[in-house]
Amino acid sequence: MLGRSYIIGPRLNNNKWDLGNLLGVGFENHIYNVLSMNLEKYYNTGTKIYQTPKSKDNGKDIIIESPVSLMDVLGTNFYIRNNSKIKIYIECKSSNHSKISYNSFAGNLSRISADNVSYYVLVTNSTIVPYSYYQFKKEAEKLGIQFILIDQFLLLQYLLRNNAMIGELTLKENFNKIYIEYQANSCVIESNNAYEVFFWLRNYSEVSQMISMKLNTDRNWSTDLSDVEQLIEAKDSYCFKFIVVKEYFDGINDLILNVKSNLFDTSIQLKGINVLYNFRPEMIGKKNKKIVKKLNDNIINAHASNIFLMTGEAGVGKTRIVEIFKSAIFRLIHLLQCPHHLIGIIGFHYEVCSCVFQHRPWTCYVVERDDFSIYLVSKICVPHISVFFVRSCINAF
Repeated sequence: MLGRSYIIGPRLNNNKWDLGNLLGVGFENHIYNVLSMNLEKYYNTGTKIYQTPKSKDNGKDIIIESPVSLMDVLGTNFYIRNNSKIKIYIECKSSNHSKISYNSFAGNLSRISADNVSYYVLVTNSTIVPYSYYQFKKEAEKLGIQFILIDQFLLLQYLLRNNAMIGELTLKENFNKIYIEYQANSCVIESNNAYEVFFWLRNYSEVSQMISMKLNTDRNWSTDLSDVEQLIEAKDSYCFKFIVVKEYFDGINDLILNVKSNLFDTSIQLKGINVLYNFRPEMIGKKNKKIVKKLNDNIINAHASNIFLMTGEAGVGKTRIVEIFKSAIFRLIHLLQCPHHLIGIIGFHYEVCSCVFQHRPWTCYVVERDDFSIYLVSKICVPHISVFFVRSCINAF
């Protein structure tokens, strides 16, 4: 479940910016006009800027193409890297709300994946939450695209420098430090209550800053976070995700993150993380435990790919068996020191659970679903919950 975001310091991006009748198309036109003037010094190099159609723009409002690197455009620098020219897609999102929803722009990457884009820039008079920034940037990097967010604060500074301010916004004092925002989303990890923490640092200063971070906690918590050191360029951002799991309840409940840079040193007590007890009883029943053991034995001794189908009435324990089996496989992978063999886990949805593991050099699928029909080769388990071995050559999905 998505949690609220928390800000360390002044609220620079959550202020009401009333654009009046410039909301929407008027905002896009204004950004285009300011950029056109901003790029005049580059036109003799062959740099071009143009707007896309107002409808069916496929996730972009403005396109910039240039054979040279562009400095101080939208307050940032765009560099030629491995291509002969830069191609920049700019999406303008104006809003009367304090946040832009992830769904309003998340699908744009799929529409531009084949366009050989260097940079994808989201320009908004609002902002987005840490989860949205992390997810979109990660997906863009898979396509070789660098994602840049020009949020409310950065856009305000850019328009003021170019004498192009529009709308009504209470002007904030200048801020030239690291801006910190984070979001803690509750989840379940191996039947334990846990949190995904998205920690976002925006460097609003004029200089690069080396950031180091360390989570200060005791035995109550376990985490996958290692000490972090990251160089953040001026006007750039860095967002990372880590997971914390509540293991015990007899120590310190607070989670404190120490953050240092060449300009500051601060400790942050993370909010939005509640102390939740795990009320999951031990799995009982010889038959259920027998299923888990047979699944483990089949995978450890496998000589080919396997698919297991688990069926049974609602409430007899299918999901719990899969959870216990997953935990056992995770421990096995860890003991074998081959975590790279893990391909992934494909969520829990109603009565559907797919767990995908790779046991060198074969692949095993464990699938739980009610009313699932498939060609069955051999039954290997007990009556009230049936687990079947299916030939790998059958295209079951």
